[in-house]
Amino acid sequence: MSDQPAQSTNEFTIVVKGPNGEKVDISVTSSDTAASLRERIIAFYSLSVYSNYHFEIDTKPTRTRLDEVTPFGEVDAIKNNAIFNLVCDQYTTTAAREHIKRTVALVTDTLPLIMLMTKKQVEDVPESVLAYENILKASMEGKEPTEDMKPKESYLDKEAIEKDQQFKSEIEKPKFPIQFNLDSFTKTHALLSEKKEYPLCSMQMSAYNPPSSNRQLIGDLAYLRIVTKENAVLHITCCTNGFYVSQSSDSVFNAAASEQHSTVYSTLCHLLVAVSPAFAAWYKQHVEEGDRTEKFSLEEILDSLPTLASNTIPPQHWFASSQDDTVSVELLHQAAQLLAGETLPYLSSDVTPAPNWLQEYNLVKDQVDAELQPFYSYSLENEFAAAAVRGARRIVDEALVAEPTTGGLKTYQVDGITFTHIEPSLANTGARVLANYSVLGVTNLNTANVPELRTILMAVVDYRGRRFLAQTPVPGVVEVSVCEWSEL
Repeated sequence: MSDQPAQSTNEFTIVVKGPNGEKVDISVTSSDTAASLRERIIAFYSLSVYSNYHFEIDTKPTRTRLDEVTPFGEVDAIKNNAIFNLVCDQYTTTAAREHIKRTVALVTDTLPLIMLMTKKQVEDVPESVLAYENILKASMEGKEPTEDMKPKESYLDKEAIEKDQQFKSEIEKPKFPIQFNLDSFTKTHALLSEKKEYPLCSMQMSAYNPPSSNRQLIGDLAYLRIVTKENAVLHITCCTNGFYVSQSSDSVFNAAASEQHSTVYSTLCHLLVAVSPAFAAWYKQHVEEGDRTEKFSLEEILDSLPTLASNTIPPQHWFASSQDDTVSVELLHQAAQLLAGETLPYLSSDVTPAPNWLQEYNLVKDQVDAELQPFYSYSLENEFAAAAVRGARRIVDEALVAEPTTGGLKTYQVDGITFTHIEPSLANTGARVLANYSVLGVTNLNTANVPELRTILMAVVDYRGRRFLAQTPVPGVVEVSVCEWSEL
């Protein structure tokens, strides 16, 4: 039976082995693929910590890499009790970001909905969800939905009306004595009064993000700042090979590996197990629990994973490269044309001056329809935040010269934005509090959308250990003191 190929049976068992000694038996069918197997192993906590990997089948004395789409029934090496080795791949920026989100979900016990729905049986999933899935598949294949796929309006059905009338009568004329369900009350009370204890004090993106161009060439993708239960502050570097603890601190950036914890781990969870005894005990307990997803009801898993980035800035701005290669190629091509031509070069018409942020922001509030106004305001705030990030990079990387001011604070003018350097002595002011460390430390302050109120756009930017207050210039006012913002 152990040598029987997968084609001759509909269901068989495989063994999935992880790189750190994990071993799980999973029942699969000949129609399953590596992509469907990825979704199923999410149910096993010991393997759910991996997010960037591929499968290799053990065909002694060698291994055979399995692609994502080939059914198991078409692979001769896949038999009953076949060994699938989970092999970690090198990280990219996108893969590293997704892995950090996965780790946050595991630590907080909030797995994404799509990952938990795959473990549910078909009869446990609402019919409306299955109907929506069928419509989505038909649209992706370019097919017209059939009549049975279309959503049905049942609120005018006879049975629905009778059921509503029955509920209405029970509410208006309740029957006494009312039955009290103690078991239901106890479970609900315990759920509401339960206080979650997390194995970490905090985990956030470091202010040193994004890595400089030199560090990106070496392989750095992102930086994390983690505070363990033992109150140890760790600065973790995510590189193409995995995660390791660096010698950086809150005030000094040092990319060298820590002398005490110099190992590069394939996942963030395994690194935390090595550096934090409290996290190691918590992780061991959760692994021993085994299949956790069956304990969740449908109502409990209808809560998807929250994003790590600030809600005010699109994700593409967080890990953007410091220089756009496309623009560089266009500029080189334009320079070659100018050198080859015989006429004198002239100023191109597509060169635009710095935008007037204050004018555009107030213009949106005045002339845009009331229903569309929040959308346009939100879009302009995102553009301003992205411009503030680029401006802070220019100030630090290009060592721009500050403008002379009377207030004593270093002030810069970049792309129509006024940047004020916040000294470390002002760390306890309101500006510091309103800009907690996040990815690159960008926080929008203009959240109050009050009609007929002329407000300026503001943002606080942390870049490579320096903090700037970015604001739109007000006519007649060159800078506004940071201390004044702290009193707002």
